[in-house]
Amino acid sequence: MIPPSKAPITMQMLQELFTNHELLRRERSRPQAAPSGGVTRVGILGGGTAGWFTALALRAQLPFLEVTVIETPSVPIIGVGEASVPSLVAFLHHYLKLDVLEFTREVQPTWKQGIRFEWGQPGDYAFQAPFDWEVNGVGMLGSMGETGNINSFTLQAALMERDTTPILKHGGQLQSFLPLLAFAYHLDNQRLVSYLSRTAIARGVSHRDVKIVDAELEPEGPPGEPRIRRLLCDSGESLEFDLYIDCSGFRSFLLGDKLAEPFQSYGSSLFTDSAVAFNAPHNGKIKPYTTARTMDHGWCWNIPMFENDHLGYVYSSAYCSQDQALEEARKQWPALTNERLVRFRSGRRQRAWVGNVYAIGNAYAFVEPLESTGLLMITRAISSLVRAFPLGPDESAMKHFINQSAARDWDRLRWFLSAHYKFNQRLETKFWQDVRETTDISGLETALTLFRQYGPLSLLSRAMRTQLNETTGVFFYGLHGLDTILLGQKVPHAQLDREPKIVWQARRQMAVDFARRGLSQADAHKALKEHPEWLKQLIEHPSSWVSKMATYV
Repeated sequence: MIPPSKAPITMQMLQELFTNHELLRRERSRPQAAPSGGVTRVGILGGGTAGWFTALALRAQLPFLEVTVIETPSVPIIGVGEASVPSLVAFLHHYLKLDVLEFTREVQPTWKQGIRFEWGQPGDYAFQAPFDWEVNGVGMLGSMGETGNINSFTLQAALMERDTTPILKHGGQLQSFLPLLAFAYHLDNQRLVSYLSRTAIARGVSHRDVKIVDAELEPEGPPGEPRIRRLLCDSGESLEFDLYIDCSGFRSFLLGDKLAEPFQSYGSSLFTDSAVAFNAPHNGKIKPYTTARTMDHGWCWNIPMFENDHLGYVYSSAYCSQDQALEEARKQWPALTNERLVRFRSGRRQRAWVGNVYAIGNAYAFVEPLESTGLLMITRAISSLVRAFPLGPDESAMKHFINQSAARDWDRLRWFLSAHYKFNQRLETKFWQDVRETTDISGLETALTLFRQYGPLSLLSRAMRTQLNETTGVFFYGLHGLDTILLGQKVPHAQLDREPKIVWQARRQMAVDFARRGLSQADAHKALKEHPEWLKQLIEHPSSWVSKMATYV
């Protein structure tokens, strides 16, 4: 029996006493070798962001694997800007172990503090969807009551309103608050993929520049679980692996074409199927956010990079031709250049992991980038696969769990995006009239009923929030994100009592004073050249939001 101690009991002692060390050891460790008959050779079909992210993750987290990326030389990279969410910063610099200074120098990302929606109401109305809705709240009820919109409900929203960043000038001195305010990256796809591929090859990933013309199936296998035996190249060579990662994009060569996994459309909720991407000058004004602007037959993204803005008009070909879309875009951006067309369909395959094929990115599922979720969903698929290792001869239980989780995440994302369409009253074109009339939002009915009767969902009791998140919540965005979209579009809801006006105004004034001192994005990045330690602090300090977020990646 342990004798009683006269020393005071601390929280650290209690945590140490009641921690399940066996569970922690299993969670924190990575397998160092494959079990007998398990997966050791992984072939990734397709490069791009999905393919090279996967290769780097496997090398960083499971170094015993032999990883090969197979690319077709004639398939070009669609050079568009990509927006992300803050968890990508943790994924890149903690999970993939990419040096932040090298990454910043080579890829030249800009910072994103949220999304500005020119959406919801007629005229020049817009609302902010910042990333700090949970941690830096000025007050959404106060903002709605005092200003008529939600644009003053967080500290980061104040920065977005003034086009400033968390690097402040005070008394002639500069101070970085980057570790305190979560932001995301805007990325040029071509620079990103070029950097990822060079880094992966330098870290030992094999790279094959060959054209795959066919895939041979195993002659026998369990019902409903066809398996790939080998890939056939146009040169006559064949390539064999234990596990095949399908990163072939919309073609879905392995999962869709060869294994014939059924496709489930989201077309009743998301009507668009095309995008015209282009660039336009910004004259040095680099906005610290992504913009989503309502257009006659869809919407347009604006992703600011250092050289210019990367834009894309997402539209429905049932209402608008490519030429009509470009004509409409030119009215707003007369100097647009580098137009290119992208065709897509929204939906997912029934399963992401079938036999020995695991699909990541567009090869499994796609929704338009209205909430910058493309890279987010790629990283979630990758981390799910890594956690499944070590993979032995029978991985059926893990496969079933991951397939269920992936389908649930994508379906919830579908319903989240459907709310953006159903309640957008900005324009009265045929497209928007039909969208408001017919968009399927059935997956949100419970949440919407509660919102209308009880007000913002994030203000419900903890028990109700927990239960609602299990059926409705979208990873990362959660109920706060859904509230922002509903309140921003002024969806009617029950009125709630709020704090005294003077209390909210005091917090609001502090946020305004903070934002007024912030540097523009262009000036902030110039300051970083003199203070590279700010980026190191952002990634390495244990109290930084990046370090905290890394535990969830």
